[in-house]
Amino acid sequence: MPNPSTAPAAQPARSVNLIAGLAEWGLAVSFGLMGSLGILYVSAYLILLARFPFQPLTVSTVFLIIVGCLLLWGRMVKRVLWRKLGITLLPVCVILLLAVWGSGLIYDTSFDGQGYHQLAAFSIHNGWNPIYEPEFHDSLWVNHYPKGIWVLAAAIYTLTGHLESGKAVNLIVMIASFCATFGTLLKCWSLYEPQVQERKQIMPVFLRPLMALLLAVCAACNPVTLVQLLTNYNDGAIASLLLTLISACICYAVSHDRKALSLAAIAVVILVNIKFTAIAYAGLICTWLVVALIVLELRKDGANGWSLGKRLFHSWKRPPVLRAILVLMGSALVGLVVFGWNPYVVNAMNYGHPFYPLTGKNAIDIMTLNSPHNFIGENRLKTFLLSYTSKTVDAITPMDATRAMLWPIPWEDFQHVNVDTRVAGFGPLSPWILIGSAFTWVLVCIFRPRTAAFSTLLILALLTTVFINPEPWWARYVPQLWLVPLLVAMAGMWSQRRFVQGIALLLFIIMGTNALKSADAIFHTHIKQSVQVQEQFAALTGKQLTVYPNGFISPMVHLKERGIAYSLAAGKEPICRNPMTFAFTQAFYCDNQESE
Repeated sequence: MPNPSTAPAAQPARSVNLIAGLAEWGLAVSFGLMGSLGILYVSAYLILLARFPFQPLTVSTVFLIIVGCLLLWGRMVKRVLWRKLGITLLPVCVILLLAVWGSGLIYDTSFDGQGYHQLAAFSIHNGWNPIYEPEFHDSLWVNHYPKGIWVLAAAIYTLTGHLESGKAVNLIVMIASFCATFGTLLKCWSLYEPQVQERKQIMPVFLRPLMALLLAVCAACNPVTLVQLLTNYNDGAIASLLLTLISACICYAVSHDRKALSLAAIAVVILVNIKFTAIAYAGLICTWLVVALIVLELRKDGANGWSLGKRLFHSWKRPPVLRAILVLMGSALVGLVVFGWNPYVVNAMNYGHPFYPLTGKNAIDIMTLNSPHNFIGENRLKTFLLSYTSKTVDAITPMDATRAMLWPIPWEDFQHVNVDTRVAGFGPLSPWILIGSAFTWVLVCIFRPRTAAFSTLLILALLTTVFINPEPWWARYVPQLWLVPLLVAMAGMWSQRRFVQGIALLLFIIMGTNALKSADAIFHTHIKQSVQVQEQFAALTGKQLTVYPNGFISPMVHLKERGIAYSLAAGKEPICRNPMTFAFTQAFYCDNQESE
């Protein structure tokens, strides 16, 4: 018979162990997904560096060699636990296969996705080597922009033989960000369980995995990520990678887990090779991690009676802090100088600035014509407030942004959500999310000042990554802004006040509804347009075509994949009276049989 005095304590202990196990599993799956992308990226880059042919045999061989070397090293240093590896490997493989297969089913019908993202991946797959041949004459953006996600897409395209499967990167990093967030939340709860037990219970133990699951889903299902999920746009991937980086940094700060630091390093290397602005975002997040680690070390040294100067001097040399500085700075340096040779080093040498053509001599202004007319010339705070309190619309000059109506809720505006939505780009419920966040934060400040102070520091740290961008009004330029109201809602749930928790729960519901409705609208649009594209190519089977690409290569790739004969036009003018346009592109074709 169990001892009555110890029986009550056994149940919480088992629950805490379960939470800790789930946390480790979530972080391991995230690490497996991100690690797979990292190894694929290294494999593709080594192939380009060695000037090997970009073929399925070379990509798969180099990938397997790297995996084998890593497993051998892990075995030698006894850091690979084969049982845990097996439990993690199965879901990772399933997710990777389903992501690649599912992404290949839907055609990308977005303008930029086909106009230069697919063009870059296709060109790398077909022999363009950006390391040794930096000049790309068919597209200014492919020539000068970071090429990380294009290299990954080209490698996946090479392995599958299907151009559309390259956009699986978006889905893979979104799932990785969910797993990292889920694991980190549970890790924090399991580590701080003793302190929680000493005070009033914030939440029953059995509810914590469910709450972590809901929070992780809400964080990972960023509207920007969802609306770009079925395209080759990269802003959604940046949102997912930033969430992964933030989660990994928090996990390392509270647990000093080296796996979390490795996960952060992989995210940094990929992030800085996707978009110029991602360098600033990743740099600030890593900086705040180091600051947090130093503060934690200062608190430990407070009992020694040392002066602040002496505590600061000793804190940065502590292994957790020094390790984070070296790993993150090293990964950033490798990402920028090695993997980012083209464009950063090439741009700096040939055009005087690593971020050319957006900055530097003869910089190109891409924002004036892409902005609502009433945003031009205004400061970033004003345009920020204007955007997220206005109707959701893809407004460009000479259009103006117009104030949103709070009631009745404009559900029909969800039809205006698209991959490029400029005003209120997180969705039509953005004004409600803004108001709900402000109200919840005020309540937390009133009822739980300490919680409010801590959460405010986190929010301000995150907002620095938003307002460092001169155009924070455009949601897809600052997708990490989605995490701010989420942090406010989490603080409200942590308040221990039923009324505040109810308001925070309502904010969660508004955010979830906004993301779900945005995804529903855009998925229906993408699937409908994809079906139109497939029907058009099905109707062209057996015909002989003359194609005028006009900057779009996707129609030619899809024709080749379907075995439809075509020839490229010698000039730019059509040779037939009624040229037909390939759906959702600027490319067109002539039916040679009809022309005759």
